[in-house]
Amino acid sequence: MHRIDKKYRLSYTDRAKGIVKELSLEEKVSLMSGKVSMVEMLQNFSGEMHYNYIPYPAGGIARKQIPELKFCDGPRGVVCGTGKSTCYPVPMLRGASFDTDLEERIGQAIGEEVRAWGGNLFAGICINLLYHPGWGRSQETYG
Repeated sequence: MHRIDKKYRLSYTDRAKGIVKELSLEEKVSLMSGKVSMVEMLQNFSGEMHYNYIPYPAGGIARKQIPELKFCDGPRGVVCGTGKSTCYPVPMLRGASFDTDLEERIGQAIGEEVRAWGGNLFAGICINLLYHPGWGRSQETYG
């Protein structure tokens, strides 16, 4: 696994702080906002279209060359597209295996599929601790 040291990380932190200082308040807010409303999402549900059929765009500031985030959902595999993405076992099952090499390979495969659909942000595994088994997304955690 690739490890990033503190010096490398801080070089990007300093650059990011410099860019943020130059942004207007409106631009800062736009970085935290999606570009597709719930109404638009629901209007697109027809025929083969479904939730997150295409990656949902958010943020991005062209004048600063900050690219949009292209959100893809699905902790068991990529939701985007025709429904032909690979479906993996739920994260809770994978966590019970304690096989970190397997999880890394699954992550690499999911990353390739996200990029193939045009995404660059994946809402995958929930790393929060499970506090109550009745939580509807509990299977999306490692346990």
